[in-house]
Amino acid sequence: MTYVYYIGLSILGLIILGNFFTLVIQDWFIFRPIPLLSSTKFKFDAPFEELYLETPHLGKINMLWFHRKGVKRPLVLYSHGNSSNLKGWADEYEFFDSLGYDFLIYDYRGFGKSRGLRNEANFYFDALAIYDFAREHYAAEDIVLYGRSMGTGVTSMLAAEREAKVCILETPYHSIPQLFKSYYPFLPLFLFRFKYNFYVNEWVQKANCDLYVFQGTKDVIVPYRCSVKLKPLLKDPNNYITIEGGKHNNLGGYDEYKDKIKSLLL
Repeated sequence: MTYVYYIGLSILGLIILGNFFTLVIQDWFIFRPIPLLSSTKFKFDAPFEELYLETPHLGKINMLWFHRKGVKRPLVLYSHGNSSNLKGWADEYEFFDSLGYDFLIYDYRGFGKSRGLRNEANFYFDALAIYDFAREHYAAEDIVLYGRSMGTGVTSMLAAEREAKVCILETPYHSIPQLFKSYYPFLPLFLFRFKYNFYVNEWVQKANCDLYVFQGTKDVIVPYRCSVKLKPLLKDPNNYITIEGGKHNNLGGYDEYKDKIKSLLL
C-alpha cells in the first residue's frame, strides 16, 4: 500500500506541476517577445508606414504596412512566430515584394511596441481588427493570409472567419494541446488544462479559401508528427506540402517552397 500511496502522490504532483506550466505560466512557456520603446525607429529599404490600431479590450497594436502609394497591388497579411518583434520579422516583406505584393505585419500584445493584456481571445480580436483594416484598402480576393509557426493559430482562424485569395500556413501545429503531447507523449491530455489552445485543426476545416500547409520533416520546434495530423483535415490533402529535411526556420531556402509559393501567388 505504501507504493500505491507514493505512486498516487507522484501522479498528483505531476498533474499539479503540469497544469502550472500549461495554465498558469503558459505565456512564459510559449512566448518569447522582445519589447521596444515607443520611440524606436524602423528602417527598411522599401517604402512603409508605421501604424497603431486600437483593438478591443485595450489593445494597441503596432503594424508595418509596406506599400507604394498610387500603385495597386495585392497584399500579404502576415502573422509572425512566437519570438522577437517587428525588427526581427519585417524583413519577410522582401520575398513578397519581389512577387509584386504589399505586406502588412503586426506585433502581438507585449511584442515590440504593441500593448494590452494577452490571451487567446484577444489574439483573435486583434487579428480580425487588422484584417478589417486591410479590407479598407484591398478587396478580399487580393488578400493573402500568411501565418508562421505560432501565428498559424490566428491565421487559420482568419481563413475560417473571413474571405481571402488563399491562406498559407508555414510550420503549423495541430493545436497547442497536441503540440504538448508531441513533446510528452506519455502524459494523458485529459489531465491538463491550457490557457492557450489555438485549435488550428478546427479552423482549417472551415477555411473559406484554398489553404496550404508547408512543413519540414526535421522540424524540432513543431515536430512533423504533430503538424501532419492536419493533412487529413484539409479540404484537399494534397495541399499539405512536405519539405524533406526542412527545419523550423529554413523552409524559405528550399526551391520547392519558393516555387510553390510563386505558383500560388503569381
